[in-house]
Amino acid sequence: MADLNLLIDLTPELPVYEPGTQLKGEVTITSPSGAWKAEHIELVLFWRTSGIGTRDTGVGASLQLCEKGTEIQPHFSRAFEVTLPLHPYSYNGRLIKIDWYVGLRVKKGWLSKQEIEFPIQLRPAASDAAFAGAHGAVGFGTTSGGII
Repeated sequence: MADLNLLIDLTPELPVYEPGTQLKGEVTITSPSGAWKAEHIELVLFWRTSGIGTRDTGVGASLQLCEKGTEIQPHFSRAFEVTLPLHPYSYNGRLIKIDWYVGLRVKKGWLSKQEIEFPIQLRPAASDAAFAGAHGAVGFGTTSGGII
């Protein structure tokens, strides 16, 4: 299914997003080979750790962008808006790193899927971040949702 072109466009595209605010944008899927039936199209906001120790992943939010079996035209575009979770914050330490992503998952058929990820930074306002850094707070916590 590599014949699909996937795009995530954030409005506005910022270097850092504040927890609890709205993330807005639009996803676009183009198919040079014509219309097709979608198994699912999902926007997912998720985090993943890397570094020393066990890898972990969590979902902050997900949106289904179409119903199963929907016929998708060669140019599909859908606006989205999700509330950013309050934690965990993006973090880049010596031993662990927490990265946030906006992902688009498209499933065309039983074994045919394609996905992209767009990295974002999730941190509180500058004054809160300075306080957290000065006091060793990472803001690591759990989120509801499943594993990616």
